[in-house]
Amino acid sequence: MPTAVHGPDTGEHLFRAGQFRQFDGTALFIDVRRSSQIVRHIEKHYGPGSAAGFFMRYLTGCMEVISSQTEAKCQPSGDAVLAVIEGEDRVSRAIKAAQAAIRFVETTFEPENLELLSCNGRCRRGYHRNGGYHRSQSHRNSCRTMRFEVGVGVDDGIITESNLTSNYGDSQELVGSCVSLAAKLSGRTQLANAVALTKKTYSKANRKELREYRWHHGLMKLGGRRMSIRVGQPRQP
Repeated sequence: MPTAVHGPDTGEHLFRAGQFRQFDGTALFIDVRRSSQIVRHIEKHYGPGSAAGFFMRYLTGCMEVISSQTEAKCQPSGDAVLAVIEGEDRVSRAIKAAQAAIRFVETTFEPENLELLSCNGRCRRGYHRNGGYHRSQSHRNSCRTMRFEVGVGVDDGIITESNLTSNYGDSQELVGSCVSLAAKLSGRTQLANAVALTKKTYSKANRKELREYRWHHGLMKLGGRRMSIRVGQPRQP
C-alpha cells in the first residue's frame, strides 16, 4: 500500500514555495562544539530522553536570550541556533546578541546542567550496585565532566526568506551565502565560546560593541581561497 509520502498523488508538488522576499541582513549562527560526544555521554549515563531534553532547553534558552537583546528571527538548525537580524546597526546588534548567548551558556545553562554533563560512575570499572568502589580501580576508565561550549559565526549579506508549504504544514526557510558562511565560521574557530566574522563584516560594527571582546586575527580557507577573519572572546565583566 502506498504511503502518504510515496503515493502517486502526493509525490509531485510535495513542497510548494509561497511568497518570498530578499533583504539585507546579518546571520548569527551558534553551534555546539562536540555535540555528538555530549549526546553519547548523556545517553550513556542518563538515557536518550535526557539528551533530547538537554538540547531542547539549550535551544529554547539561547533563542530567548537573543530575542531579549534585539529583534531577530530565531530558529533551530539541528543542534545549533540561527538568528537573522535586519535593520540599522544590525552587525553591532548581532555581536551584542552573540555575547549574550555566550554568557547564557557560561553562567546559566552549563552550571544548571552540570549533573548531566558529569559522570554518574556507571562507566567506571570499580563501580558496584551497592554504591561502593575498589580504591585501586576507582579512577580507571573514568569519564571527565563534559564542557558545554559553543562557536559563533556572524556574516552580513543578502538573505532570502521564503515560505514552504507541504502536506505536513508550513515552514520558513532563510537562505543566503552569509547564512552558509556564518555556519562555517562557527565551526572554524579553535577558541571555545568565541565569535568569528569576516574582516568585511567586522568593519561594519560600531566600536562600542567591538570593545566588549578580545579580538584575534586569523585566516580561514574556503573554496580554495584564504579569507581574513576576526575571532573574539567576550571580556569578563
